[in-house]
Amino acid sequence: MEFSVTALNEMEENLNSTLCSILKETRVQTVEDLNPTVLANKLNKNTLAKMVVDLAILMHNNISVCKSAAAKIDQLKSRVLVDQKTVIECQQKQLESVKTAVKTEIRSWSDIVRTNVSQAPSPTTEVIKNVVRNTVEQSDRNRSFIIYGAAEDEEKTPENILTDVLFDLNKQVDSVQRPKVVAVRRIGIQKQDASIARPIKVTLTNPDEVKSVLSRSNLLKKSPEEYFRKLYLAPDRTLEERREHQKLVCEVKRRIESEPEKYHYIKNKRVLSVDRTLSASDNNRGSE
Repeated sequence: MEFSVTALNEMEENLNSTLCSILKETRVQTVEDLNPTVLANKLNKNTLAKMVVDLAILMHNNISVCKSAAAKIDQLKSRVLVDQKTVIECQQKQLESVKTAVKTEIRSWSDIVRTNVSQAPSPTTEVIKNVVRNTVEQSDRNRSFIIYGAAEDEEKTPENILTDVLFDLNKQVDSVQRPKVVAVRRIGIQKQDASIARPIKVTLTNPDEVKSVLSRSNLLKKSPEEYFRKLYLAPDRTLEERREHQKLVCEVKRRIESEPEKYHYIKNKRVLSVDRTLSASDNNRGSE
């Protein structure tokens, strides 16, 4: 018998049913009241033999489920080890990126010194700290995306919302592997107005997984459930990048009003317009 939650529930029901049958046949209230004398005096050989057979079958099935559960646990352990290895590799790549950035910054200071010794300032600890901080922040942003429009309530945690979003996206696309999630949390200060929901920041193990999720985010607008159609997924942008993107969004809205016969979209930090009669493949828009 294969291990599963259903198998465990069935096993529990069978055990309880058999136990109740034994207590009923021996006319006792609890298991503690059972003893060899009670069984010998209140049960005939045929009834006792049937109970032994039933218990033997239950034990056999229970052993099978336990073996299957042990195998599942080994698989989960192996999977956890693989995930840990992936996280460590990402951390190592991030560290190498920081080292490279620091070396590049220090090298630039060296070039200044060689070019103009009298005017060149020396590299400071603060400069190096800023380089490291900016590099780490950029690496974190590359591995993250933001969910906008998800209401804040006690029923659904950010983890629940992410699970629902990924499920809705994956059920619309065949054979898409669930990304490995590093962290999920609300960002910003919670408003007194409950209708204003804080965005949810999702961090994955690598930028490719983020690109994969964002490339399918437009499918939320096609979801049969209204809840998902209200959500919006976007890259994890800096404040300056968000301001620049908002300008592009305003430009798209302006063009929609002035040229309604065309399709307007954002690609590579530019607003582009195409004839609506062109196919999606011709548009090749890959909007941000």
